[in-house]
Amino acid sequence: MNDMPGTAINGRLPRYRRATTGVACVFTPRDLEILRTVESFRLLTSEQICALIAGSEQGILRRLQKLFHDGYLDRLRPRFVDGGGSSKMMYAITNKGAQRLHKAGLIRGVAKTDLNARNREVGDLYIAHRLLVSHLRTVLAAACGARPGLELVSWREGREIRDSIEVALPERYASVPIAADGFFTIRDAQGRTHYFAEADCGSMSIKRFTLKLKAFAAYYRQRRHVERFGIRHFRVLTVATSRVRCKNLMDAAAAAEDVRKDGRLFLFAAVESLPLAEPGNIFARIWTVPGREEPCSLL
Repeated sequence: MNDMPGTAINGRLPRYRRATTGVACVFTPRDLEILRTVESFRLLTSEQICALIAGSEQGILRRLQKLFHDGYLDRLRPRFVDGGGSSKMMYAITNKGAQRLHKAGLIRGVAKTDLNARNREVGDLYIAHRLLVSHLRTVLAAACGARPGLELVSWREGREIRDSIEVALPERYASVPIAADGFFTIRDAQGRTHYFAEADCGSMSIKRFTLKLKAFAAYYRQRRHVERFGIRHFRVLTVATSRVRCKNLMDAAAAAEDVRKDGRLFLFAAVESLPLAEPGNIFARIWTVPGREEPCSLL
């Protein structure tokens, strides 16, 4: 993340400072694929990148090193490590990387946002949340890629999937945002299924999270998704950072009557049930539904 140049020590390049001598970076199609993937996900660990990009792990790690030292990627210095110990290297696109993608015709335009400054200023909560979103999306992509007849058709997020809905509260009606962390579509032999994705890092109160679920339930009952997205059905996936947090969220959902009666819309899982080493587990019976004891499958 630091743009200040550094020098190699004992022939080794510095981890978070770019080398003063520079690293010759002859671009390959895989380099562009790496840049495009990081730009799309916003923030990825080296482990996630290796799961998404074809090729040997060591070869990809070498390319990541070159792309960092030549200024196309930033390395974000971790300020926290869950459970202690060391963390995987984290990468984000830089202004130079975005310009290279634009020149190659892989993105429509270069954002006005100063990406280098943004990378320097992100905080722990943003990093934790983005990495959880990236983990879910990476596992999903890897699982669909390894399973014949299954395709991750699209993943969308941001303004293009935002909406709002009126929700009945005890004393009034309120307009509540529909602002999921992602919206994706899977296609199999039976057709397409659509999902909103929520990555919960434990920073949101249970009350506020339950209100989000109430909004999704109202959105479904009023058929706003038909008008907004042209789809007949959807489900909402919530991935929490621990089993305890997952249970607390699900219990709160089951206690809310207007959520419970549409309980089949909502699926919950802890991130530990979605290991990157076994991405196909995402399609196993690991998902729980409010008010039901038996776990179910995503499909």
